[in-house]
Amino acid sequence: MHRAVRRFAAAVALAVIAAGAGPLFTGRIAFVSTHGISMNPVYYQGDLVVVAKAPTYHVGEIAAYRIPGRNMTVLHRIIAGDPSGFVFKGDNNESIDPFHPTSGQLVGHAVLHISHGGRWLTALTSPVTIALVVFALISTAAGISRTRRRRRKGTAMSRHSNATSPGWPGSLTSMPAPVRHWSTAIAILALAGVAFGALSWALPPAAVNAEPVAPGKTLVFSYSAAVPPSPAYDGVRAASPDPIFRKLADTVNVAYDYQGAPGQITLSASLSTDSGWHSSIALAPPTPVSTSYHHAVDIDLNALAGRAKAAAAATGIPAGQVMIGITASVESAGAAPFTPTLRLALSPLQLTLVGGPQALTVIQPAAVTTPARSSRIWAPLQRLGSQNMRLLAGTSIGVALIGALALALIARGARPDTEAEGIRRRYQHLVVSVEPVSTPTGRPLIDVTDFATLVKLADRYGLLILHWHRSGVDTFVVQDESTTYRFRPQPSANEARTVIPTHEAAR
Repeated sequence: MHRAVRRFAAAVALAVIAAGAGPLFTGRIAFVSTHGISMNPVYYQGDLVVVAKAPTYHVGEIAAYRIPGRNMTVLHRIIAGDPSGFVFKGDNNESIDPFHPTSGQLVGHAVLHISHGGRWLTALTSPVTIALVVFALISTAAGISRTRRRRRKGTAMSRHSNATSPGWPGSLTSMPAPVRHWSTAIAILALAGVAFGALSWALPPAAVNAEPVAPGKTLVFSYSAAVPPSPAYDGVRAASPDPIFRKLADTVNVAYDYQGAPGQITLSASLSTDSGWHSSIALAPPTPVSTSYHHAVDIDLNALAGRAKAAAAATGIPAGQVMIGITASVESAGAAPFTPTLRLALSPLQLTLVGGPQALTVIQPAAVTTPARSSRIWAPLQRLGSQNMRLLAGTSIGVALIGALALALIARGARPDTEAEGIRRRYQHLVVSVEPVSTPTGRPLIDVTDFATLVKLADRYGLLILHWHRSGVDTFVVQDESTTYRFRPQPSANEARTVIPTHEAAR
């Protein structure tokens, strides 16, 4: 019966874990721990945000998407776009995100915010916490192992008594059997939490079926110009992707933000017309860059238009519209050149962006290669994600800790009525109930002052402690080859005082 109850408790614990893990494994729900300040003041560093899949997404929603080729999730606000490609931007960022994921590539939209939840989750599933839980489980297993060894030592004596099978040592053994069974379920939850936590830290950062060889590169262009107050613009500065009217501005500031592998970046411009004329202009010398770089240059529109007119005068072919290509060429060791280009059209009236707002962002995806070994084992875990696995680990360990605390309070509150009852419950693994045993004539009988001394003697000689109750008095003895050691606890105040006959005092 006991074994059946334990199996039922284990099944309940596993069902709880499966109920929480189901939506995570299917990808319907995910958890994002925030980093940085890009979403201040909505979210702060270390917050935990629950995101859920939705059939549709709309502008103004906060949603999460994964960066292609990287084990990284971005949680920003949708500011434009449609299911074919959304434009994201952090509330505290000045520029838009370089990636434009489709509706199918989104992880989900924000449905729940837990302030500082990410910090608590990281702490609860940290290697230190996992190590402490493992240590506690190992210590418990060691205690059970010692109990089993004591059982084997006392098998011969227990055969000649009416003792019940010994239980586990410690205060938990004084609890009813259902409590002990729930302790098994708590241990299973703790083990599951340790497993999820360890896997979340051991999970490789690579994609499910590919490993990155070179990181991706992203470059975001932008342009702006100071303009006088006029009905043409709402303010005194025109910015991309709006056109720049030449009657209001002659100089345009072109900026670019680079993210990717370190290397060397060179900025240049190319001019061309429909006649076939083209020319190149160096805008900035080669500059070493780290993983991120920001730079801006001023471009004189009149100078570019004058250069095209001079070429037209030399060839006799009207210049017409001038096409401008601003290229930021990035060269990194071991990677193909990255040459994003901003294309603009310059006419006598205005400067316009070619290709729409999406042309401001250029992305070079990470180079990948299929690993030699199959990653089928890691595939389900990769889909779940380390963040979700840590949440499962934290939930399992947290529930296990709460359950252990509840059992400890129950064990503390359910104390035995008498000292003898407490001894029998706590030391079930050592105490054997027998019929009263008489001490042979001439055999030394020594009364010990406390039960702990009797326990030490039993451990030293590998014996069990014999117990019987007669005439209202409990007697505990340990018999070695030549001596009998005895302990008689004081009866409780509620227990009737019974006079022990003289001929029984030696028993």
